[in-house]
Amino acid sequence: MKLIPFTNNTLFLTEDNEIVNTANVKLYSPALNNNNSMCLKFKWVNGEMEYDIKLVYLACHLDHVYPDYVFRHIEVFTRNKDTNLHMDNIWFRFTNPIEVRGMKDLYHIPYFSRYYINKTGHLYSTLVKRLKKYTIALFKDDVKKRTGGYFQTRTRSDSSGKTHTSRHRLLALAFKPYNIDPGDLYVNHNDGIPGNDSLKNIDWVTPSENLLHALANGLMPNSVIPISVKRLDGEVLEFSSIAEAARYLNWTHSKTEKRLHSFSIYPDSILIKRKDDVWTNIKNLKLVRMGVRCKVEVTVNNEVTIYNNIMEASRRTNVSTTSISKAIRGIGKSKVKGIEFRNVDY
Repeated sequence: MKLIPFTNNTLFLTEDNEIVNTANVKLYSPALNNNNSMCLKFKWVNGEMEYDIKLVYLACHLDHVYPDYVFRHIEVFTRNKDTNLHMDNIWFRFTNPIEVRGMKDLYHIPYFSRYYINKTGHLYSTLVKRLKKYTIALFKDDVKKRTGGYFQTRTRSDSSGKTHTSRHRLLALAFKPYNIDPGDLYVNHNDGIPGNDSLKNIDWVTPSENLLHALANGLMPNSVIPISVKRLDGEVLEFSSIAEAARYLNWTHSKTEKRLHSFSIYPDSILIKRKDDVWTNIKNLKLVRMGVRCKVEVTVNNEVTIYNNIMEASRRTNVSTTSISKAIRGIGKSKVKGIEFRNVDY
């Protein structure tokens, strides 16, 4: 059960997406509106009206909540029209750039609620109450026509925790419209010059569009990056590109690229590198901890049930989240109290 923000601590959203009060009395249940969308009708940020259930769910599950006026301008979507609500399955956008009240020329950023940005890329942190400094990410390859590198800074996002984020992506999130999950998009510099982050010079592109632009402007010396994939049994597979490896592994392009640059060992023990690089010693890699949001397959007496996350599996089985996490990461017993746990994603 999650507290619904902006209700004076009086309303809560249940696992069944119903609204209850502090006495756990059900007040509102989801219903289809005229657009066949599941909604909850109650008094909230825009007064009493029907609110998309995905928006209410998002407000309850963000690590850090935007001010109430921001939620009047948020649209929330599920991937592939999937109606299953969990944070890994939804993405959102602002209907228009939203200026911060009381701070002229600074704007809110989707997925980065702790920061404000202006149209030239100056980033203000609400955590330290001052502007953030950028560093320049240098390129490892020697590519003609490239001068300098991308401006980036350390941030804390609402979805992935602490990370390094580029200035051009923060600008695009705040000021450039997108129609699909931005996690599946790149930000393209139209003139091919990293660091030229003028709003007129950046646009959202798909991975294939980004590749075509790079090829057309001579920004990729080998046109594609040959990839080697090593499995736990030692088998090594060769691929001509990240896209080809992703298709074989049935992964998204972004997941494959993340693995390529990650010095970590994941539960599936699949390693990825550039073909010309050397394999990293697996003993020197850190084991990636599985988050509470991963899907969990639970087997009891040969009956299989899939839960959206570790916490839900824990509630339904009365097994601690710690025991389940260890089980699906392979560092504890796979069976706990006679119940078998497995991470669906690996």
